[in-house]
Amino acid sequence: MGVLFSPCLSFDGTCREAMEFYRDTFGGSLEFATFGQYGAVHGEGAERVLHSHLITCSGFVLTAVDSLESAGRPARPNGQLSLTGPRGEEMSGYLERLCDGGQIVEPFRSQPWGDEFGTVVDRYGVVWTINVGANDA
Repeated sequence: MGVLFSPCLSFDGTCREAMEFYRDTFGGSLEFATFGQYGAVHGEGAERVLHSHLITCSGFVLTAVDSLESAGRPARPNGQLSLTGPRGEEMSGYLERLCDGGQIVEPFRSQPWGDEFGTVVDRYGVVWTINVGANDA
């Protein structure tokens, strides 16, 4: 078995909503486990997401959690995620859906190196760069 790399995003109570948005954006299979399900927290915070796991239709994996100070999980800043792929409906659809409720930071357009590239911050504050290779047309 090889090594699986899956980015893990951190949210402050919006993990379920964000991951459902990403499932709607990328398609695939999504699973959740809460702090309460595993007895890690009782009462306030029990509904927060301890772990979520999205396997997209394209085969990449995205995981995410909710922060919860009382369970020793402080909020962590998210970096940026990058998607690279061929021209076509799949990549343009991702970009369109990530922009819904988000903000375009760098418009998607042709770049001097020959690819099309753009940056968007989605409605949950996650930065996504989208790169479509010129040689992948």
